[in-house]
Amino acid sequence: MAGAHPRASINMAGASYPNTLHGLTLRNPEDAPRVAMGFYSSATLLSLEVEGRSYGGGVLKVEPRELDRVLLPDSELPPARLDELAQQMDQLLRQRDYDAASRLADETILVKELGLSTKMVELLRSGRRRLVERRSKRNKRSATT
Repeated sequence: MAGAHPRASINMAGASYPNTLHGLTLRNPEDAPRVAMGFYSSATLLSLEVEGRSYGGGVLKVEPRELDRVLLPDSELPPARLDELAQQMDQLLRQRDYDAASRLADETILVKELGLSTKMVELLRSGRRRLVERRSKRNKRSATT
């Protein structure tokens, strides 16, 4: 469940998940940084808006079956570059700069690795923004009626 910014993290401590979070077990735990980084791409964030459901308070909820349909770009970054980007991403997320984290994922994965044009990436961002705004406005309308 999320408001404006769905989040992904790597559970290095092996902590239990509360019922508001979903935990994934990867076949290869070494893929966790790639998966987490791809999660913040505009392609994935838009896909979450499309596949998830909107609930009261503007909350986006994505159930496991819906999560199976979410698009997640794959990255073939070399380990040293992936580590460097993961540290940058971690710093941005700790500062709650989700937009900068998304731009980093977009530039690194969608543009440089997958070859999407910057125009296409901007269309993905714009589509996601519109769906988030719609979800938020729908919540405000229901609160005033």
